[in-house]
Amino acid sequence: MSSNKPRTVQELNAQAEQVEQQIAVKVSEWRKTHSGTDALKKEIVRCMRDKTFNSMPLLRMYTEILVSEHELDEALASFDTYAVLQAQHLFRQRSGARASPESIELTVNIFSLVLSALESASRTSFQRIEKLGTRLHDIVVQFPEEQQNSAEFKSQVAAASARIALLKALNSNDEAYYTKFMQEAGMHFQNLPKDSNLVDMHTEYARGLFLAITTDHEHAFKPVKAALTKNPENISCALLFIRLLSASGQSQEALDLAEAYLSRIQFTDSISDKIQYLNLKKTHVSLLEVCKGPEAAFAEISEFIVLVSSLFLPDVSAETLQTGSSPSPRPSPSPRPSPRPSTDGPRTGLLGSSSSTFNQSSHHHQHHHRLANRVASVRRVQTIPAKIIPFNAKRIFSFKQKPTTASIVSTTSTPSRGPSHSQVAAREARIMAFCWFWIAQQYTRAELMTEAKQALDEALSFLKNDIDLIGTARKHSLQGLMEQKKNPAKALKHYKLALNADPTHIMAAVGAAMTLDTNCSKEEQDMEFAGFLLVILETISASNPGRFVPEVWYARGRVSEIIGGVERAREMYWKTIALEERRPVTSYVFADSMFLC
Repeated sequence: MSSNKPRTVQELNAQAEQVEQQIAVKVSEWRKTHSGTDALKKEIVRCMRDKTFNSMPLLRMYTEILVSEHELDEALASFDTYAVLQAQHLFRQRSGARASPESIELTVNIFSLVLSALESASRTSFQRIEKLGTRLHDIVVQFPEEQQNSAEFKSQVAAASARIALLKALNSNDEAYYTKFMQEAGMHFQNLPKDSNLVDMHTEYARGLFLAITTDHEHAFKPVKAALTKNPENISCALLFIRLLSASGQSQEALDLAEAYLSRIQFTDSISDKIQYLNLKKTHVSLLEVCKGPEAAFAEISEFIVLVSSLFLPDVSAETLQTGSSPSPRPSPSPRPSPRPSTDGPRTGLLGSSSSTFNQSSHHHQHHHRLANRVASVRRVQTIPAKIIPFNAKRIFSFKQKPTTASIVSTTSTPSRGPSHSQVAAREARIMAFCWFWIAQQYTRAELMTEAKQALDEALSFLKNDIDLIGTARKHSLQGLMEQKKNPAKALKHYKLALNADPTHIMAAVGAAMTLDTNCSKEEQDMEFAGFLLVILETISASNPGRFVPEVWYARGRVSEIIGGVERAREMYWKTIALEERRPVTSYVFADSMFLC
């Protein structure tokens, strides 16, 4: 056949099918390591542009890759195109025209994957979820009626609809909408088969989460355990199960399970996996505080520093961060192993001996080692209470009593300012920044202000000139936290700046309330701000995540007392107690999802 002769439709379809098969093989290999992601994405885009047109298999695989990279906007756009094409093919098929829609199984799988990405995100826009639900409906109504009437099909639609409704409720900022969508989710969950063998893992997880929020942890145990049995490697599900164990008083079992997951996770280059791993590590720190006291939890911060750096900064050597050795010549790259130090044999030194290094120079990041060493020296000489009371309204601000520090040993050399941020993608840089915000908060709780300020500087250095309103609010909230005791007026100023940047920022609102509670002069200016602050707290407590945070309701009570609403304040305190009992589960839903990527 001459090269300039028009090809037939059959030949074009055959070529497209061949390309799809070749890409499918590469995607199958990619799933094992998630390496070479950028090159694979470019190849798929090039194939869709040059060799195929509106290929649903390529769009489906491309969406999967985008979800793995935590590129939610792009993933949603890709899935949207896929869903429109699937609906069109189904419509043509019903009309008797030539069409090739994908199977319901493939459609449900990619829909579930996209929905899972939204479920694991800290917050997502209501419009995103609404659009996803609309696309689901567009596809469902185009399937043949006999298929729509089957029990399996109805179950799959009910499962997807329940997850959509729950996600809408958890991202609504209005009490009426929250109630409406929670009721809708409950209705869909009731339509699901009771037998867990007939329900997929993601739906069982969502059903468990729904029951944990609306009833109690005991009712949630069965579906969450069933979900974890179906997919033991799913960290989101493991996290929820760990929190349910903690809520039921089995904190040691929860700690053991968290440590088991931390030690066995095999890393890929997936951003989503890394974020979930960091959330698991934060949960581990919280459980250490419950089981072994604040000192044990605080000691883990040095390991968290190494972990964060090793996950997101490829030019950091774990060995140097642990030992402080001088930089060595950069060797040739080699595959990166799991960043967690080896658990074989006795642990030695600050972070335990590790057989793994990242085989790359770390002279850019000596200041991380310095902070880790300072933490270790404090750990050896300070006394921190072994237990805190079940509810302490000021828990997010300080330990029960101030640690006594005999000395803090620091290195004499001045640390460098870290790696070149041009080498770190904006997404990773943002994650790094919010990790360092969290580290700064832990130092501040322990009243180690030098380390707290260094950690805050590190967080801001990753945001550089790209700091947004949320980052600004975090910055001023932490600065207010640092000034809370020694200079309440300055602390209040920082909290006000944080609220100006983000009126929904919980730490700033609660911090301002606690500062005002202990330093209110009852002058007109203070009383005016108290009224303004009460409105902010009421708004936060009527939306997520504030509706689940005990400190928000306690702060409402304190500010109500300042203004004179004693009876109203009493209601807030009862609400605080009720929420505190549910904290282990509800804090999983929101408080641990700090990575706003």
